[in-house]
Amino acid sequence: MIPIILLGEKDDSAVCDALYLQLNQNCAKVSEKDFCWNQHADFLLVDSVQTNFLDAGGGLVILKESFCRHHAPRHLLHATCIFLSQCSQAAEFALECGLACLACGGSFDALSFSSMKEQMVLSVQKEIRRLDGTQAAAGDFPLSLKAGQEQDSNSLLLCATALLMIHRL
Repeated sequence: MIPIILLGEKDDSAVCDALYLQLNQNCAKVSEKDFCWNQHADFLLVDSVQTNFLDAGGGLVILKESFCRHHAPRHLLHATCIFLSQCSQAAEFALECGLACLACGGSFDALSFSSMKEQMVLSVQKEIRRLDGTQAAAGDFPLSLKAGQEQDSNSLLLCATALLMIHRL
């Protein structure tokens, strides 16, 4: 089971909700509001954990748009961090942790949306190493995300980046 851990404000559940909607049949979820177990799950979503020591077991840590320094564990091990480059505290923490990091949302970042009009398209600027060791080539990835409640573009970008990392795009 691959952990996907989200750090930020507990009320900021947009990314977790979007990921859960996309991975529903293959996902278990633990949050302040929910505990949804699936014995056949390939992924475990953990939303807004507060801890000093976090070993993500080779999974993903997503620093939500609401991430601030007080959400950061003192020790973060075995993870790939995904963050929005315009969130300065998330960017600083991700770079300080010394782990693999993916910045998204900025004009010079590895991942951004090239289109959100008729077809949502994730633009990957450089080859990305996924969690399973395979490579995602640079290029455009058309998205067909399941419809849920209205999501903002930053939450959708973090969700799409996570899906790319776990080989669901």
